[in-house]
Amino acid sequence: MAGVAAEDVKVLSDPLNPFVIRVLIALRLKRVEYEFMEVQLAEPKSKILVKSNPYIDKEWFDNGRSSSFLPANPYNRAIARFWAAYIDDKSTSP
Repeated sequence: MAGVAAEDVKVLSDPLNPFVIRVLIALRLKRVEYEFMEVQLAEPKSKILVKSNPYIDKEWFDNGRSSSFLPANPYNRAIARFWAAYIDDKSTSP
């Protein structure tokens, strides 16, 4: 995203969160520099955590230099999101 300095991008997570890996991979694929900040994700949540939740693919669209994570077609994008949610559900279920 134009005009965003590397120190402005912060990844907020607790050290045991398995879902942050997906975010870190996405940022690296988009070549976005970031600062990793350990925060407690349980209640009460920090103010910075509550106000921060961008979507990497929309924030850092780089005019085709790297691939998009989701298809442009709304139907295909919904299918991709369904399968991502399904995998997340199955990987976290006991």
